[in-house]
Amino acid sequence: MSDLSIIVRKEVKELLTPGSVASVIIMMVLFAGLGGLIGEEVQKSAVLPTIGIANYEDQYIETEYGSWDAYDFLISFYLSSGDKRITPSNIEDFVIKMDKGNILEQMESTGASVVLVLGDDFKKNIE
Repeated sequence: MSDLSIIVRKEVKELLTPGSVASVIIMMVLFAGLGGLIGEEVQKSAVLPTIGIANYEDQYIETEYGSWDAYDFLISFYLSSGDKRITPSNIEDFVIKMDKGNILEQMESTGASVVLVLGDDFKKNIE
């Protein structure tokens, strides 16, 4: 055997003590567990919330690129998000039209976690 292989064998024997092996195994288990937890939370945060929009009527914005409103913008954004749960047939479950008067009741009944309320001067402030 060469001198290098003898030195390597001695170093490996010295490093492979029960305490060092146990610490490596414990670290692997901890990092695997943390990775699983963090991965689940990242997936949860990547899901788009159910959103309500209120006071969107008569808020069409005319620009050189065409006319748009916040509701149509949210619909196209949600459809192009890549979320497999959102399809054109169920988009109304994720982007919900709401009345300005009773937003809280509508949020509770639809499960919306976010509401976008457009002010009466929204169109004027954007243009």
